[in-house]
Amino acid sequence: MEIAEYRKSEPLVRQGGTSMEQFFILEGILKRVVSNPQGREMILRFAAENRYGHLLRRVAVEDPIPYSIAAVTKVRVARLSMPHWVEFLERQTDVKVAFRVRSSCGSCPR
Repeated sequence: MEIAEYRKSEPLVRQGGTSMEQFFILEGILKRVVSNPQGREMILRFAAENRYGHLLRRVAVEDPIPYSIAAVTKVRVARLSMPHWVEFLERQTDVKVAFRVRSSCGSCPR
């Protein structure tokens, strides 16, 4: 796990990229956005500190990421590569169950 800081508007993940990480927000606010070919941006979700930090979801790891993640404010996150995150979840079944319930519940408090 790595602690990283990002400036306001700085991207953490770029749309079309293939690297996948798990982010846990320690300070600040992130946004998940998609951009069309003309460069117009649509915000899909905001996530703030002390909230559930999972912002990346894809069916296949080889697929390009369909959105970007950027800092709305100055942000500090804990980053974990997806292989390490999966390894952790396989060892911690209680966390795995809680993670699946929270990530699949769109109206659950975060």
